[in-house]
Amino acid sequence: MKKIIVASANRQAALRVKKILAAGGYQTEAVFSSGAEILSYASVRPAALIICGRLADMSAVMLSEMIPHGFDIISLLSPGSAQTVFRSNLVSLYMPINKGEFLSSVRALAVTGEQSFARRKLRPKEEEAAVERAKQIIMARHHISEDQAHKILQKRSMDSGLPLIRVAQLVLGDKE
Repeated sequence: MKKIIVASANRQAALRVKKILAAGGYQTEAVFSSGAEILSYASVRPAALIICGRLADMSAVMLSEMIPHGFDIISLLSPGSAQTVFRSNLVSLYMPINKGEFLSSVRALAVTGEQSFARRKLRPKEEEAAVERAKQIIMARHHISEDQAHKILQKRSMDSGLPLIRVAQLVLGDKE
């Protein structure tokens, strides 16, 4: 399980998010108010999940571009704000947050890379090939990296409740 940090320029908002996490059974390792503090933390840690409100010095999108591999961000956006940028390490939720949806997103993103890798290695070769072909289609359609395409498949799988291989088969069915 990845460490969880909360970041917001508004200390009270950060503490409310921390309280929701605690009620859901998640411990928060740190609370920060700026992107600079997060980047400093990230320079000496291998990975973490960042729950990010509005920061004093940068946007969540800018932070997602600067943060090392292994860090994921849940950006909490105010109502009416628009985020049109897709980043493989950034998920956006609009306020007011639905606690169930929020905790489900935290649970999904807090899984370590090693656990995901172990599950993926158990997949039969035919299924792995289908997932790879689906990623190629998504990469070509959206002009994105393989990692981003895989995250799209994972998100569609989580959102729909379907296994990853079934989502890949649906993508292939649209193309083939």
